Amino acid sequence: MELKSEKRQEVEAGKIVTIAVAIGNSSEELQELTPYLDLPQGWIALPLDPKSSLAPHARTLQLIAIKIPKKTRAQEYQITYQINPETKTEWIIKVLPFHEVQLQLQELPSRLIAGSPYTCAFNLLNSGNVTSTIDYQVRENLGYPLLIEPEGALTLEPGESATVSITVKTDPSLEIVTDQYLFIDAHIRDSYRNDLKNRECEPAPQNFEVKPTLPQTDSSGYFGIPQEPLHETVKVEIFPQPSSDLKLYQELSMKSVFGYGQKNGKKQLFVEQYGSGFVDPEKGKELALFFHIPILNQASINRDLGGPQENFYLHYSDKTCDLYAGDGIYQLTPLLMNNLYGRGGSISLGNQKIALKAVGLKNSSSVPQSNLGAHFFFAPSHHFNIKAASIKTLLNQESALVFQTNRRTFSNSLFADLHYKKAFSALMEYGKTGAPFTKQKNQYGYYIYARGNARRGLWYAVQKIYASPEFVGYYHDTDQLYASLGLPLFKGLRANVAHQQIKNNLNRSFNKQTAARNLIDYIGISYSFPSGLYTSLYANKSAMRNALTGAGIKTLYASLNGAKRFDYWTLQGMVDYGQYDLIGQTGEGHTYQNYQFYLYYQPKSRQQYGLYSRLGAQFVADKIEWAHVYGASISYQYNRQFDLQLNYEYIASKQVRSYLNSTMRYTFSNQHLLDLKGYWNRWNKHGGNLVEYLISYTIPWKLPIKKKRSHGTICGKASYVGEDGEVMPYSNLVINCNGRRLLTDASGLFTIANLKPGLYQIGTEEGTSHSIALPTSVTVTGGESAQAAVHFDHPASVTGEILLYHFTDGNLEKSGRWHNGVITLHSSLTGEKIVSRCSENGEFFIDKLPPGRWKVTFYLEDPPPYHILEPKEQVLDLFPGDEQKIIAKLLPIRRKMEFIDEGKINSQQE
Repeated sequence: MELKSEKRQEVEAGKIVTIAVAIGNSSEELQELTPYLDLPQGWIALPLDPKSSLAPHARTLQLIAIKIPKKTRAQEYQITYQINPETKTEWIIKVLPFHEVQLQLQELPSRLIAGSPYTCAFNLLNSGNVTSTIDYQVRENLGYPLLIEPEGALTLEPGESATVSITVKTDPSLEIVTDQYLFIDAHIRDSYRNDLKNRECEPAPQNFEVKPTLPQTDSSGYFGIPQEPLHETVKVEIFPQPSSDLKLYQELSMKSVFGYGQKNGKKQLFVEQYGSGFVDPEKGKELALFFHIPILNQASINRDLGGPQENFYLHYSDKTCDLYAGDGIYQLTPLLMNNLYGRGGSISLGNQKIALKAVGLKNSSSVPQSNLGAHFFFAPSHHFNIKAASIKTLLNQESALVFQTNRRTFSNSLFADLHYKKAFSALMEYGKTGAPFTKQKNQYGYYIYARGNARRGLWYAVQKIYASPEFVGYYHDTDQLYASLGLPLFKGLRANVAHQQIKNNLNRSFNKQTAARNLIDYIGISYSFPSGLYTSLYANKSAMRNALTGAGIKTLYASLNGAKRFDYWTLQGMVDYGQYDLIGQTGEGHTYQNYQFYLYYQPKSRQQYGLYSRLGAQFVADKIEWAHVYGASISYQYNRQFDLQLNYEYIASKQVRSYLNSTMRYTFSNQHLLDLKGYWNRWNKHGGNLVEYLISYTIPWKLPIKKKRSHGTICGKASYVGEDGEVMPYSNLVINCNGRRLLTDASGLFTIANLKPGLYQIGTEEGTSHSIALPTSVTVTGGESAQAAVHFDHPASVTGEILLYHFTDGNLEKSGRWHNGVITLHSSLTGEKIVSRCSENGEFFIDKLPPGRWKVTFYLEDPPPYHILEPKEQVLDLFPGDEQKIIAKLLPIRRKMEFIDEGKINSQQE
């Protein structure tokens, strides 16, 4: 007897695998077949054929179908099949791994009072068939401290689950009802993902550098079935603490910063004052301010170490007005004034549909100038808006010489913004310097930007900027083009193409500071292997030269990038190899090489340590130098109180340089902040040192800015009637007072402070499943405290039907129910109106009605002819727990009928 079959098969868990076994009888005798199949526990096979026989020299085919259980672990299993004790065959079934994790919220408060910590828990279940490490992180939107236990990651066996607890400490000084969102993200480490991007979608003139995104890898060694990352969003309403204090003034949140620093012996001592908040919350009036007071100002140490550029500003806004004065970034349109820093002021009047804005500022940059501008904004729809802008530019003599234009110029432009979701977005602007409708050449400019996602995984972005030599605006004498395209090829394989071209000093007639020609092109592909190795290969071509002298650099090289994660470690390497030419200088065909290595270790979400090294060519002005770069970085945060950022780098080229910068912050329990910033820089072996450090202490406080016109208070208690009839305090209940919302405490008590005198309606947003709130009206008097009680009682209910009648032999009889009816109930106490429609069998049921007097009205749709409804209206007095039934009758109308017989008229009444 002979048995032949495939010796090895691969199958996914939960699937059916079919194996064909060829059976041959090479003997001269009839052979009895008694099939037997040896399977792992839990596996199921279709019933095999019973005992049979096989003739001499005959052959047959046996098909074996085996169901693999969904939870079968990923490994190799041996299957044995025999037809008699002497004849058997074995084969291997390899069950492929699949990664799957389930995230389920377990414990969640929907609302709470500020200052009370709360706990949110979620459960992670490994429902896959391999051991998986699940990485997770929790973020929130208010900056409150989070304590996550366990933190960062869990390793779970198949079928194993674990609970993650999140403890959130809320701010007791919260003044308005605020929604806090917890964003829970979880993914299986080493789970294959194919949604990688390694280039920015938007072209940006100031940043054209490749920044790869590391993938998640598969450490199991198998291909595996991927799972998308899991996301859960938790919303918790946080209510201010109840207070009976009468706040006579509206307060502004302030913080005072006291700083001292040194820079190579030069000192700086200063005070900074920040403020922001509502001046009038009801009318949406907000105020923000900042000013810097130098006491000792021998050096700008604070600004050197990342402090604010501004010396002062004042910002006021409400629903229709926006005023800004001081140092800051001003903007009209991309072509005329796009994020221009200076000192001045702006005013904007209008709303989201139509607005008018005026701006005036003085810019003391490399080309000093003053600008006065305005624009008119109109948005006819949500997807389209336009701006008509005008700007007057005043230049000093040197700036006018650089621009090669008059010291006083006028420029106008028309701007349009068209967008539709993520599929398409376009910004277009055309501008002109001088009279709008003249035909002078070289006085115009335009700006075009478009981006979108054509389909899943494919994106594009194009930006074109042109400003002629005599055009004066944010852009001047330049021609720029940026374009990029990304598209998926299949699974983890992506292609990216980009082009960047910058031309300045278009007429080449004057040596401006930005006389440059830059051209960069690249094309490449990236792929993520099933083993978790991410790779990309790019061809890069660039040319950078001075428009006047012609000197510059041309490069052509290939770039190979690889990255992989190993648990808490991330390893990344890059290799650039090609050639470069020095334009306008001797020598061509120089070898271009650059090697980069990065190693990161992240044991927890708030800790990361890194080492890196770069070796090879680097650009210095219009030259290329060989350099060795070594660096290390530390990012460490402890319990949301202590934060440390540390970076060190050593550069060895023609000029040896090393630097160290650090930032440390400690947050005290009273929210005071202590910051220490430092910077150390050393160049050349025997060169000088630059040492800077800054110590600052921040104190938050409240500034009374406006006396409130009224200050009454409502104190009350919420209660409900339990199932046993006992009155119980209602805790954690949302009270609504003329649109103002607050939460009751554990005893059901609530306090509404700082109210204007007048009549207030106290209600709730929800009740218990067995009770209904009785509304309360309270009159508030200035300087006094009014009492209120919100009571939940057993609800009432109303049932009923509309009966249809007709005459039979002169007698009134019921023929059924009428289903085309509508019932309305109107509360005499609260004015509440409830509408209900009859069911198909002509009945209606309305429950959860507050006790009180209700007016019931019946309406009929398509009533039967010659019928009348009685009664059409009636009044019900409902008591707590009352159940009343009302009946309306649809009665036939008695009408006169006349019969004509042999010329006589006989009258008969039905």
